[in-house]
Amino acid sequence: ANSKIRSRVKGGLATSEAAEEEIKDLETRIISYEEEGDKLNEQLIGVVDKMRSVSNDYIAGLEKSKTVVTEADVTRLHRLQDSLSRLDQEKAALLKRIAATETWTSDLRSQLLKKQRGE
Repeated sequence: ANSKIRSRVKGGLATSEAAEEEIKDLETRIISYEEEGDKLNEQLIGVVDKMRSVSNDYIAGLEKSKTVVTEADVTRLHRLQDSLSRLDQEKAALLKRIAATETWTSDLRSQLLKKQRGE
């Protein structure tokens, strides 16, 4: 009878220790995804700032083209359009990565709550 009790206690401790390890692992992964999300948000802010700058240059070029247009002006406007297109694609890719990171973080938080509640 004593050995059965010891076995249950040891099994309970092992389960508790395993659960603690899983909780620590989930917390570590959540922190990692949150840090990645922060970095992606910083990159997104940089891309949006670049887009604003390029857009302002493009608008200024269009305003100038109302009076006189040189071939260099047209070439510059095309480059600005290409730049805006690339920046827009970069922004879209960052938004997708941010959304995925938020989904993974949410998933991990749900798992963490279940573990902490002992489910």
